[in-house]
Amino acid sequence: MSKLADLKKHIEAAREVESGITYKYRVFHEPFKDERARIERAFRGDAYETMRKLLEERQTRELMHMMRNETRQYRDNAAKAKKLAEDIVHGAVPAADPVKAERFERRLADLKTEILLSEAKKGADALRQFITEIDEPAFAERVRSEFSELVAPILSSAGPEAGKYRVELTRAFDTVRSAQLTEEAREAQRLLGVADAMLSKGLCGLIVVEHAKEAMGPKVAALLNDPDRYFEENPEAANVAPGQKTETESAVEYVLTMQDRPASPYVSPSGPGSARTVGKTNPYIIPPSPFDRE
Repeated sequence: MSKLADLKKHIEAAREVESGITYKYRVFHEPFKDERARIERAFRGDAYETMRKLLEERQTRELMHMMRNETRQYRDNAAKAKKLAEDIVHGAVPAADPVKAERFERRLADLKTEILLSEAKKGADALRQFITEIDEPAFAERVRSEFSELVAPILSSAGPEAGKYRVELTRAFDTVRSAQLTEEAREAQRLLGVADAMLSKGLCGLIVVEHAKEAMGPKVAALLNDPDRYFEENPEAANVAPGQKTETESAVEYVLTMQDRPASPYVSPSGPGSARTVGKTNPYIIPPSPFDRE
């Protein structure tokens, strides 16, 4: 598989995660809706409040497990795509003729001096002119490596117009540089922008975040696109596997479930000398069968 094909594969994988997260988020909540309804039917008073709180904690933990897994897939694919794109765009630049390269380096040194001694507009015009005269991929790559140093004096003397100069000069350079790239490298450069955009934003869009804010509170919503922070703030949650309950959750749920079970109508078994008890008996006692009667 070529690097470009591999790059496209990772971009597509990241897009699949991104496009599917809203559906996965919606499906995630379904079993918790059912369990919340069961709690509302089965428990009252303090037992209800305890069970409700336990469910909310478990739901948040499970959601963060899911978001961490999805986010890692998304960002890992985007990061791999970015690395491949940079390798294609910046790699394998053909060397320029040595005589021509030496002449270019002298002109580049003169340009740096001119920019340092000029006010913003004159320096920007000189850099813009120099950029438009680039006619070798190796020279474009050379300017790319020096670009921050070249524009720094211009921006420092531009005052409030620094942003405008930065945008104009970057655009001018990108245009010339793209013209020196191969078709494969131009496509990689386009996909590099896609990968950068993916890495600069969260996985969940506004619809999911707003729903989470309403359904689970603003704190949970704020962590959707940063699930690692949830596990940093709640390290004990990282030790609970997805789909599992903590010992506390299991123990409290057992006690509350037993507490709220209706009293058994059966008489508890008794041995010689023991009292017979009616009503609250062990709920796991199997009632006597009519066939056991003598």
